[in-house]
Amino acid sequence: MSENLLHLLKMAAELFRPAKHYPTKEFMEAEYVLPDFGEYDFRNAPYFLGVALALDDPDVDEVDLMKAAQIGWTFFILGYIFKRVVEARYRPCPIMMLFAKAGDGKALHDEKLVMAGEATRAVAECIDFSTSPKSGNRWDLKKFDGG
Repeated sequence: MSENLLHLLKMAAELFRPAKHYPTKEFMEAEYVLPDFGEYDFRNAPYFLGVALALDDPDVDEVDLMKAAQIGWTFFILGYIFKRVVEARYRPCPIMMLFAKAGDGKALHDEKLVMAGEATRAVAECIDFSTSPKSGNRWDLKKFDGG
């Protein structure tokens, strides 16, 4: 078998290999990149480990969190959402984020979502973060396979 044909067969096989299912902690530490800080590290926010475990537990129906301001919640929850986006190709998952005011949603999009999504290669492969009419995406709607 020629080397070229073998290479093509390996590439084709990759298309049918299911994505590795990561627990949230493993996905965030292996894949998630914070735009100004680099790879996500739970040592900087260990209080989110229990939240990550609860979000992954199929027996948990609801996760409520009382928290202080400025503890890293936004980037943590974006990491969890990004994990679900990456897995959606194999486990479909529509996602909706709601805000009290449209301006709050736009600010999250412009200041954090786009930068973190583009910095995280696995997510950037799933979502076109442009808002061009051709992409079909807007600041308030992002399309991705399985979502």
